Amino acid sequence: MHVGVGAHECVCNTGYETTNGGKTCQNILECASSPCMNGATCRDGACTKSACVVSYLCQCADGWAGAHCEVDLNECASYPCENGSTCVDSVYSYGCVCVGGYNGYNCAVDVDECVSAPCMNAGTCSHSNNNGKVKFDSFSCTCVAGYGGEICETDIDECLSSPCLHGGTCTQDIDFYSCVCSDGYTDKPTGTCYTELDECSSDPCQHGGTCFDLTTVYSCICARGWSGYNCEINDDDCASSPCMNGSTCTDLVNGYTCTCSNASRRRLDTSSYDILSVMGFGESATDEQQLAYPLLPEGVYTKPYSVSELQSLTPEQKSAVGNFTIGKAGYGEISYNVAGSDVTDVRSLDLRQAFTWSGKKHRTTNLGMYKDIEPKPDVGTKLNKPATLKVYFNKDWTYTRIVNTVERRIKGEFVDFDRDTKLLSFRISSF
Repeated sequence: MHVGVGAHECVCNTGYETTNGGKTCQNILECASSPCMNGATCRDGACTKSACVVSYLCQCADGWAGAHCEVDLNECASYPCENGSTCVDSVYSYGCVCVGGYNGYNCAVDVDECVSAPCMNAGTCSHSNNNGKVKFDSFSCTCVAGYGGEICETDIDECLSSPCLHGGTCTQDIDFYSCVCSDGYTDKPTGTCYTELDECSSDPCQHGGTCFDLTTVYSCICARGWSGYNCEINDDDCASSPCMNGSTCTDLVNGYTCTCSNASRRRLDTSSYDILSVMGFGESATDEQQLAYPLLPEGVYTKPYSVSELQSLTPEQKSAVGNFTIGKAGYGEISYNVAGSDVTDVRSLDLRQAFTWSGKKHRTTNLGMYKDIEPKPDVGTKLNKPATLKVYFNKDWTYTRIVNTVERRIKGEFVDFDRDTKLLSFRISSF
């Protein structure tokens, strides 16, 4: 525009501005004020000769938007983080905070909790990726037999339930235990110590003895003529010196024999030792005969009267004697009610032949009647009649067992058993 001689002033087109005192026009630099933010690139508007675009354009860096790139883009808007994880936005990036059991950039990888081999003692590990029953961020151990616990760390104590009975000792191992049974028991069924040993199975009682099985021990009831724990001892039937007049006694099983000298045979043939004579009921032996052949063997006694006392009684006094007892010290006694006895009851019966004692003194004894006499008197005659016996019995039996034995085996009537003296009393109707 002409403003005078030698002067002008420019009127600039759009997008230009005057410079040099208005004499020239230049493009307005809209980017000079750095309007683009956050590292964006500013681009001025395009110009032609006639005009420039009065504007600028911000080319934003990655992660930014807006006219001036002032807006931080939210990369979490697309929910890139999987499996419930948390997305954390950043500039042109994001991060995922994974929940337990997952990893990877987007938390898409199921963590293998078994990779560290957490199951001990050969246990098998399962996790959510191979077993749908196991929740994520966890694992499950399947233990081999004999182990337990969350990671199979515990050796199961098979002895905890006390499987070995009756005082047996339990020893445990891996998935196994064994029993050492107490005396008297065996491990049947295996691992129980349930079965009691039959101590009688080996037939320990000899010579026809009867075996009774007890716990850890057995007891033998011996046949007549035998004693000892296993009935191994042949009772010495000669111990009571039954053979008279210098004769020789030979012990047998439950018996004996006498080998007599000629003199003893002759004297015996002519001597009478009638039991009623002993009691004063019949013909009495002469003093000479009593000295040569004592009516009572060694150790044998009578009560309440001695033989001589009985012989001195009148017939009336003798009939009132009542019970007359014949015994052997340490072996036992037999008692008869002899009140009013008739002389015809007994004839020519030697007291030494009528009774025999055997067994062990003050322990287990037997009293025999007419042991080696044949034929024996009929029941109810001579001394084969009701009597009360006392013998020693030292077996550790119950009271009931003793009573049953007397009543069932001996067919007697139980009277008493004194555990202090070991004397057993019972009545019999006959021998």
